[in-house]
Amino acid sequence: MSVNIINQNLYRLFSRTEMHMHHTTTDQNYGFTLIEILVVLLIIGILLTSIVVKAFPDERQVLRQEAERLGLLLEQARDQAFIGGRSIAWSAQKDGYAFWKLNAQRQWEPIVGDQSLRARTLPSPMNVTALYINQVKVPLGELLVFSPSGLNSSFVATLALQDSYVRLASDSLGRVQIQHE
Repeated sequence: MSVNIINQNLYRLFSRTEMHMHHTTTDQNYGFTLIEILVVLLIIGILLTSIVVKAFPDERQVLRQEAERLGLLLEQARDQAFIGGRSIAWSAQKDGYAFWKLNAQRQWEPIVGDQSLRARTLPSPMNVTALYINQVKVPLGELLVFSPSGLNSSFVATLALQDSYVRLASDSLGRVQIQHE
């Protein structure tokens, strides 16, 4: 008889424990804590900030990117003139620039069909404000010639966008350096 009483008591004890365990698991609230919500909002904020910065760069970043592109194109023109054994020229207008080659009649004509050295328009309202060749200010439209000999005129071209500007300066070997203001 005492074994039966013990078994009954054990049964009651385990039944209560199971009921208690079952009771606590069904009454728990499932949801997000304040910390979890704040972490998610922080991640979303960081992602949106990076998207806005990429989609809407500031004027100095746009100016710097265009100056770097132009610097690389000028060095490419210098290299093509040297390797190809034919002069290549560059000219700037207020709102863009073009590359030129000598035709069979020894006259300058715009380079067409070359994806790199094609005529380009600067992003508005960016413009070329000044061009110096061998330390002499020349009017926009004047040709800067890259010689096949590799010895070239030094130059300084200034790009401006609203209140910001950069200078592209070269030495006689045609190496271009970008000077930020």
